Amino acid sequence: MSMDGLTTGSALVVDSDSSSTGTRNIASITQNHASATGATALALQVDAGRGLFIDTNLAAGGYAVEVDSEQTTTNVAKIASIATSGTVLEVSQVGIMTGTVIDITADAATTGTGINMSMDGLTTGSAFAVASDSADTGTRSIASIIQDHASASGSTTLYLRNDHATADALKAIGAVTVGVDNVGHDVKFFGATSGKSWLWDESADKMIITGDAGITGATTLTGATQQTGTLTVGVNDTGHDVKFFGATSGKYWSWDESADKMIIAGDYEHTGAFGVTGASTLIGTLTVGKKDLSFGSGALISSNDWGLNRHTQNGVSLDANLGGFDVSIGSMGGVQYDAANYMNASGNFGGADVNILMMNSGDLKAHGYDLSYAMNNFTISASMNSDFEGDEMTSYGLTYDVTDNLSASFGSVISPLSKSFFLISSFLSFSLAAVNSLSVSVCFFRLFIASDPTASADSLLMFFPLPALIILTCFNKEFHLC
Repeated sequence: MSMDGLTTGSALVVDSDSSSTGTRNIASITQNHASATGATALALQVDAGRGLFIDTNLAAGGYAVEVDSEQTTTNVAKIASIATSGTVLEVSQVGIMTGTVIDITADAATTGTGINMSMDGLTTGSAFAVASDSADTGTRSIASIIQDHASASGSTTLYLRNDHATADALKAIGAVTVGVDNVGHDVKFFGATSGKSWLWDESADKMIITGDAGITGATTLTGATQQTGTLTVGVNDTGHDVKFFGATSGKYWSWDESADKMIIAGDYEHTGAFGVTGASTLIGTLTVGKKDLSFGSGALISSNDWGLNRHTQNGVSLDANLGGFDVSIGSMGGVQYDAANYMNASGNFGGADVNILMMNSGDLKAHGYDLSYAMNNFTISASMNSDFEGDEMTSYGLTYDVTDNLSASFGSVISPLSKSFFLISSFLSFSLAAVNSLSVSVCFFRLFIASDPTASADSLLMFFPLPALIILTCFNKEFHLC
């Protein structure tokens, strides 16, 4: 058939308008001999236009194109193209789709490959590309690979390989999530050295690093963390700050790399040998040399200008505030076995002023305890002291602030004169602050000598009534008048 003059007509038309539902072929071409391996049942040659066009309106949902292949060792379909642009195979779906665009079922395959693609000439193109520009906020997976059998312990759901030493095998731009909350999965990264790996163990809920770990940038760890092996922060000549906080506000241990020093804000406790190389900073005051000392009531250590034995002498003392206490630790008379060493702590707790003094000189020990409490205009005080000889002195007092510049005091002091006799004194005094630098105190004393510090008035051995003692204080200098 030759029809070279065709414009809009057809060279061959086969038309069937039968309504029969019987199975039949409208057109059939059969090559019916198995030995005719070089035969082609239907050959189409098109120098322009379309090679084959199928317009199907099958209401019953049959296939527009169906290939029933019985061969077992040769290809079923082949497209050989020399195209340099365009698309070799295009599948276009324009309807509202709820089904599948391409469905490949090969459940009988064992060692074969579902989709095999070779593109050895690629430069900047892609062997496989999936793009979705949907703005819908529904939960969905753009690409999904599921190994759907729990017994397939040797399967790998996704295998990636890049033979280049530094090129990316996987590059993810966006969040990466493994598992869902409360149902996780192990994740493991191997190193270039045998036995080295990074593992997230989902059953143990922890990260396991076998090998060295290097972290650049800020890191926050929540929960218990165990470090086994040497921990190094920074490198020689390039360090980093390290800070440990305590349970109390403002308390911490810090290594300040820029200042090359350790900072402890809080108490410090040390057990065992201690060595310091380089400069050290004490949070407190260290005094070496002469110093006036006065602690508590002053019965044991006092720098009273009118005392017979002023403790203004050579020594060493360290003063600091620790945990609400003003603490002073020192030695009087130098560093030697029989030097008088002391530790004094004082502070205020609930309105009560407390002072505790502990001393030793060789095997001899002494102590002093002082307590005072103020309530409204009254102040109650007590002092209990024991010196190196074992002699004790006890005093009690009560002070009442009459006005802002006038106070009245009453008290009693019991102190030993010898092993057998005690001096018991009671006093009543009035103190008036006249002007900024001048104050006047008037004291009335009664002195007793008894063989028992708890003696009653009728067992007193001696009684000495004394006239009033007037003390003028001006510019921190005292003048006594009797």
